[in-house]
Parts: sequence; C-alpha cells; structure tokens
Amino acid sequence: MIVAGRKISSNFYGFLSSALILSIWTVSAFAETESGPRIFVKDRTFDFGTVKQGASVTQAFSLENKGQQPLQILDVQADCGCTVAQPESKTIESKNSSKLNVVFDTSGFHGYKVKTVRVYTNDSKNSPISLSLKGNIQRDVDVKPARLYFGNVPKGGDLVKSVKFQRFSSDDISITEVVSRSEFVKVKLSDTGFDVKLSNDIPFGVFRDKILVKTNSPETPIIHLPIFARISGDITAKPADISFGLLRAPLVEEEAREIILKNGSGKELKLLSLKSDTKGILVESKADKLKDSVALVVKLKPGVEGVLHGKVTVETDHPDPQQKLLTIPVYGIVAKKGA
Repeated sequence: MIVAGRKISSNFYGFLSSALILSIWTVSAFAETESGPRIFVKDRTFDFGTVKQGASVTQAFSLENKGQQPLQILDVQADCGCTVAQPESKTIESKNSSKLNVVFDTSGFHGYKVKTVRVYTNDSKNSPISLSLKGNIQRDVDVKPARLYFGNVPKGGDLVKSVKFQRFSSDDISITEVVSRSEFVKVKLSDTGFDVKLSNDIPFGVFRDKILVKTNSPETPIIHLPIFARISGDITAKPADISFGLLRAPLVEEEAREIILKNGSGKELKLLSLKSDTKGILVESKADKLKDSVALVVKLKPGVEGVLHGKVTVETDHPDPQQKLLTIPVYGIVAKKGA
C-alpha cells in the first residue's frame, strides 16, 4: 500500500496490531486490578507511649476496602504469643471498613518494644500487610544502664562503673541484695544504687557475666544486669573480631578479611602458631615475628556453608603466660537464597 507517495510494509501493520493488543491487555489488567479487592490502612503503626509492665495494650486498626470486590481476611498472624489479633469480620464489602482488634500483653517485657501483626487477604497486590504496636514498657523498679558495657579496657585500668537504682511506683521499694556469680566482679552498694568493679586479676580476652539485683518489689523481685568487657594486654587486634556478614551459598570463591595485630610490649615477639577451631576457616601471616604490628588474614574456604561462630587463636612467646594466647572471634552466615 502507498500513502502520500510512501509505501507502507506489512511489518508496519504487524507492529500496529501488536501495540493495539498490548494496550488492550494493559487497560484490561489495570481495570481488573481496580475492580478487585484493595485493602487500605491509614495508620499502620500505633505508638502506645509508656505503659506499666503487665498492662494490656489494645488498638483497633481500621481496615478499609477501596476496591470493587469483597475483601477476604484469609489469615492474621502475630509475631509472638503475647499478641492476639481478632478481625471483627472476615469479609469487608466494597467501600466499607472493619476493625482489627489487637491486644498486646506486656507481662514479662520491659524497655522499648515493637510487636507486629501480619494480615493476609485476597488483595494480590498488598498481601500481607504489616501492622505494628510500639512503645516503652516500664517496670516499677529498674536499673540504669540496663547493660554494663566496659568495652575494650586494659588490664589493671579503671574498671569501675556505677549503676543507678530507679523507682517508678513507691519509695518503699529497695535493693535487698546484689549477687554476682563471678569471682572477678565486686559490688558495693551506694545511696543511689551500686558500683561494679572488675578485679585486676581478671583474665585477658572477652569477659561476660550477669549480676542479679534482688529487690523487695512483688512485681519485680529480680533484675538481670548483663556485663561485657574485653580485657586487653600488650597484644591487641584491630578489629577485635571478624565478621563475614551474610554470604551467598554455595561459596565458590575464597573470602578474606584482614586483621592488624599490634604489639605494645616494647619487645619483638615470635608468632609461634596461628590456629582456627572451625573447619573451613584459615588464618595466616606472611611474617613470623611481631615487632610493632603485623597483618593477619582470615579466610573462608570455598564450600563452607551454614552459621559460622568460631575463633582463631594467636600464640606468641610473650614472657607473661597469661598473654601468650590471643583469641579473635569469627562470625558469619553462608546460606542459600531464601534459606
């Protein structure tokens, strides 16, 4: 065919036909989406502020169907047994709304918490949707800080931290006893709380413990206070631990991370051995002596899979028997997609 002196090929008509079919399909798909059920929740997060431990937090979320077909509530799942969610109706007609009543029992919880409920519907574009309750749960008594983190500290340094005892309901509540299971932790009561001191003979490396704070409160008779410290000597590692993060399985190529080993003894030391306690994790160094610093390389061998929670140990000829070994934690996850 010739139009205005130009010949139009059959391929052009084929293109127009395909474009027309695509346009019709797109419009039809859009119309189908608009005519189907469509869930809408204006406020998906409820901030309940601060409540007393043991209180029940309730919230009625409004579920609206903005589509043209009935919205079916297929399932409602809470992230723990402390939260119950009950829809007023399993079916919401077009342009109507209904309530989802959620109750969170705060018994046994304290501090800032977020609880999530997932709502599964027949809205193929928005299922599931997540609804959340968040806020702070306050006990009648507490300690501040909630965790004692000493961080990286040299042995023999200032290893003392103060803990404040807080009352939120009655001045009659007091501490009856503070107990530590470790011989390296000393506790001294004060007018406002207590002081925690780590003894000078605490061993090198990572130290973890838990203090039990006993009170005369019937609601909170015991408060658990975790302690963490990393006691360093002449030999230190930077970073203090190795994380490979999340890696895709199968691991086909070697993964490596570098550690800088530093010597603060003032004397040159020999690297006697480098060991790993986990199969598939290797540690090596190009040098066998440690004067000021040396680089270590921690490697994951191809084929490693699963959760990695191991350690590498560096042995030197340090004259202090307690400082001959340095342990460096190694973490990571090697998993298949979707696992």
